Amino acid sequence: MRKKWRRWALASLAGATAIVMGACGSDTGGPTRTLSGTVNETAFVVGPNERVACRGDVTVNCETAEITGRLYSQAGGTAGAAGGNLVIAATGTISVTGQIATGAGAAGAAGAAGGQGGNLRLSATQGITLGAAAGRQTGGPLLQTGSGGNGSASTTGLGGGGGDGGDLLLQCPGGTLTLHAAAGLIALGNGGNGGSGVGRVTADTTRTVLAGETNRGGDSGNVLVSAQAVVGAETGEAAAPADSGLTGPVGIIYLPAGTLTGGVGGNAGALEVSMSAPAARQSAESPAPRQREQSHLVFDRVGAPGGWGLLEGGVGEDIRHTWPSPLPDETPLEAEERDNGTPAFDVNITGGRGADSGTRLNPDLPAGSEAAQVMVNLGGEYAGGRGGNVEAHGKWGRHGAPGTKAGTGGTNTSHGGAGGDVYLPEFPEEGPATPRPGHGGSAIAIGGPGGLPGNGCTVSPQLPGGDGGDGGDCHTFGGDGGWTKGIDGAARDGQPRGTGGLAQAQAGSARFGGDGTTAGQAGSRGTATAVVGTGVAPGDQAPEAVVEPGNTALPGNLCAGATRQRLFRTLRGGFNYVRPWTVLTETLASSRQAGTALGGATHPISVFPGQSMALNTARTILWISSAGKLRRYNDPLTGGDRAPLWELDPPAFVSYSSLAYANSRDTLYASVGGHVVYWRSAAAMTTARQPDGDWVIDGTYCDTLCYDDSNDRIFALGNNDLVVVNSPSTKTGTIAATSRLLLSAVTSASFASARGLACDSGGSLYFGVANHGSGDALTHEVRAVPLPPWPATPTVRVIGGLDGQVEGLLALSRDDILMVGTRGSNYVYRNASQRDTGNSAPSATSTGTPIGWVGWTEIQDVPATR
Repeated sequence: MRKKWRRWALASLAGATAIVMGACGSDTGGPTRTLSGTVNETAFVVGPNERVACRGDVTVNCETAEITGRLYSQAGGTAGAAGGNLVIAATGTISVTGQIATGAGAAGAAGAAGGQGGNLRLSATQGITLGAAAGRQTGGPLLQTGSGGNGSASTTGLGGGGGDGGDLLLQCPGGTLTLHAAAGLIALGNGGNGGSGVGRVTADTTRTVLAGETNRGGDSGNVLVSAQAVVGAETGEAAAPADSGLTGPVGIIYLPAGTLTGGVGGNAGALEVSMSAPAARQSAESPAPRQREQSHLVFDRVGAPGGWGLLEGGVGEDIRHTWPSPLPDETPLEAEERDNGTPAFDVNITGGRGADSGTRLNPDLPAGSEAAQVMVNLGGEYAGGRGGNVEAHGKWGRHGAPGTKAGTGGTNTSHGGAGGDVYLPEFPEEGPATPRPGHGGSAIAIGGPGGLPGNGCTVSPQLPGGDGGDGGDCHTFGGDGGWTKGIDGAARDGQPRGTGGLAQAQAGSARFGGDGTTAGQAGSRGTATAVVGTGVAPGDQAPEAVVEPGNTALPGNLCAGATRQRLFRTLRGGFNYVRPWTVLTETLASSRQAGTALGGATHPISVFPGQSMALNTARTILWISSAGKLRRYNDPLTGGDRAPLWELDPPAFVSYSSLAYANSRDTLYASVGGHVVYWRSAAAMTTARQPDGDWVIDGTYCDTLCYDDSNDRIFALGNNDLVVVNSPSTKTGTIAATSRLLLSAVTSASFASARGLACDSGGSLYFGVANHGSGDALTHEVRAVPLPPWPATPTVRVIGGLDGQVEGLLALSRDDILMVGTRGSNYVYRNASQRDTGNSAPSATSTGTPIGWVGWTEIQDVPATR
């Protein structure tokens, strides 16, 4: 709690004391006269038609003061300047039926704090009267203090803090404070918002702490009343807090709803933290590589709080912490300069605390005061500030060298900020206030992935493969919801509490083992825990805790078995991203390709089963039918949670599903609502446009496509037949198939459904079926028929019986391999063209987490590295 009235020296207070909180305003129209400095008058009068401006801080000494017009502080001052203060000190009485307003603080300069709003002090020995029984003579607040200026943003560190709202002091210790209460009688200045900031973390720093609260939100204005008696409001009393320094009870002054307005605390500035490029590794003066880093690096941050407010507390600092993946200096070429196996940066972040609201005793009350009073609105709403949200990503582990273990991913510990409390006295039954304590901030974080291993096959002489890095641990804690408390600071039973913040944690992913003369071992994935914040507000659902495991990984391969490999891409529908998989043709192993993922939580990719992706042979363009739309991604193998280059909505009530791409003719085909549409010059299509052609085969619903680039023909799997269309990019409208094969000719009469289609230039066409068996049980199979022209009864071969419905197929013609994806597993069938009916055992089955819905597309031969 910050000191108030720090720009004034308070006189010793006598009699009863009251505290009120509350906004600020600005003047319109030119002044009729101007005041500055100290003004001495016997009777100080601002008439009903007067607009009296105050330049800077002004003090008026008088016997009596009567304000029926407008008295206000002029705007002015440089960036970050405080609003003008105003003091009226009378030896007799003060009457206000017009308006008095002090100046607002100015916004801060770059990275600097905003100015404090102007304070207002009315001091009268015999009494103060606010308002008139017949109603005020002018509109707007009777008394208005200045709002604090906003702090400015910074691009090099924390932003500036928000200025405090101006305070109101009403002093008549030997007289009576008379209130003619009405809606909007007193408006107290709001606190200014803190400026946003940017944190930079470098790999050369052992421990980085962005300390301080320079970007905190400003407090709203407060009110201190010292009066012998109060007329015009219902009163009560409560016990004083033990640490308040008061020797008597706290008096309560209940005002009609809306009498006090403003009083909103400022929000703390948000903070974005990212990695800066490290220092250069060598220079002309020092050509030797930089010495290995031995230190364990840490980033710490506890966010700044929001500003206290009469009616609403400010939001605590939100923090977002990210790392590039991988960092610019984290390349295998420099691996031997690293301390292999050392954990990466750890991240410890706590969001800023939400600010409190409601009544609070002014810290400048003199010790030993006999009594105090606080003012509250009957039926008002008092809200605590939300705790700061945290989103944090752990740093990748350092890369390893051959024969050593790569670094562990960084640990991530994140706490959402606590919600602000609401301090209120007991209320009469006919006018209770509504407390809304602040919600706890959310904590969403991911542990750092393990580092990449060293590849021993790419050096001479060849070395053992490095072990993959372990994933970093991740622990998240949602912020606790705020409490409803009495003036004494004790939680009040049966009163609302703020909802705790949600917590989402994903463990750091393990990294695959490196290839070498001996295979490197895969790393272990990290652990994850998520604990939600306590508290549930009325009408809210309980906060949710989500824990996601990191990805597992596979060991490396022997150099002798890694002479050639193919890649194909698959989509795990439940995780909303596309990830490469690897097929090593010598071992027929199927493994998830680590390190690259396209899509994610921000830009998810979700496809229908089947041939839902198409990739050009240059591997620079990937088309995906995602969520029914057609999307294009450039450079797909670089991965990233990013938006597509463009997306195209399908016709109404249908969706793009299967895709096929003619590389030699640069034509993209898509099935949509049983039709086949196509785009010529597809690679040059950098913005979405409608198809160049559309055809449909009478009597066939073309669902899944496969393109034969050697013969310029499309195979399409319909609801009850296989069809062939030659020269498909020249067709339009309703057409006849070049060839047609009824599925009833190659399946049993109890045929139920077909899905998945692959064409092999070696002479086979593969498709998946689900046949009804005994008791209506389904038997899932992959079948093959020769390429057309088809005889009346073509030869059919059963390639494999599978546990689960076929979702996607991919034929690797040169290696005579058929890849099969089901809802549960991946299968590899070698010598697919030679398999006879009944040969159902696959050559290999994928291990690890099942894929779920899949879509394939092949990438041609690539070097035997990962």
